[in-house]
Amino acid sequence: MTKIEEHFYTMQRIDALRKTVEFYGLEVPLEFWNLSLPKLQKYCNGCGAENWSVIKRQALTAALSRYEAAFFVHDICYELMTDRAEADKMLLRNMRAIFRRDFGLFWWLTKRGWAERIGIIPVVYGLVAWGGEDAYQAARKDGDET
Repeated sequence: MTKIEEHFYTMQRIDALRKTVEFYGLEVPLEFWNLSLPKLQKYCNGCGAENWSVIKRQALTAALSRYEAAFFVHDICYELMTDRAEADKMLLRNMRAIFRRDFGLFWWLTKRGWAERIGIIPVVYGLVAWGGEDAYQAARKDGDET
């Protein structure tokens, strides 16, 4: 995060996202429910690399808002888990869980269902699996230099 940016999410938004995680029954690390709201707020930066501009992350988070709770969990996983490939797989499973709940058994009857299941979910997962670890390490390195 930049020096100007205090936190990406407000405390109220963090609380709402935690409730959304519970609503969807998303997979989370065991420590997730024990983390305080301020700790969750510190870890979460929306969708996209932490060293991207706030505007870019806000736009991407808004565009993929259906899966915001999955990205929220993913940010926490990257902080808590040493196996980032497993954290990326958990993101995929959580996105699919949200998709199943929102679209149901008949997802294939809508263009939106096809676009999300065949396009958005695999592309997001592929990008995160390909560059997530590097982006995370770059953000940590940038943070160490300030």
